[in-house]
Formats: sequence, C-alpha cells, structure tokens
Amino acid sequence: MDDIPNVSTLANIYMRLLSIPQKNRIDAFHLAMCCVHEVNILLSWNCTHLGVDSMQIIQKHNDKHGLFTPKMVTPDYLAGKNMEVDFYG
Repeated sequence: MDDIPNVSTLANIYMRLLSIPQKNRIDAFHLAMCCVHEVNILLSWNCTHLGVDSMQIIQKHNDKHGLFTPKMVTPDYLAGKNMEVDFYG
C-alpha cells in the first residue's frame, strides 16, 4: 500500500501523460481519485481528455505500475440510453 502514489502526484503524472492543460487539471484529479481509491466506474461527459485513446494510455501506465484503472462511461451509457458510448473497460 505504501507504493500507491497520492492523488495529487498521480494527477500530475496523468497530466503529463495525456498533455492535459493546467486549466483542465480537474480532469486528471478526477481520474487519479478513482485510480487511487479503486472506484470501479469513472462517470464523465469528458471525451476530450478522458476518451478511448487516453484511457488506453492510462491503462498501460497503471498496469505497468500496479495501479487500478476504472471503467470510463458516460451518464447515458450508465443509464442504458446509449450503449455505444462505453469508452473503455
């Protein structure tokens, strides 16, 4: 458990990996919070910084470092309205 980075540290890593601008840092913190605390689903409309390609990069990074990766879905997907917007998982 001591090897798990804190949310802020991990968010900064994700910002660099995904080239998330400082003004959108909350996106990286949202993702990092889910990873550190092993939240199964990351619910977001944010397809800009946390889309399929980004989540694949995160999955690869997290697998390499033994970190949890949540499933990224939109609210419509979770509500069963549009089953084609499951981004990753």
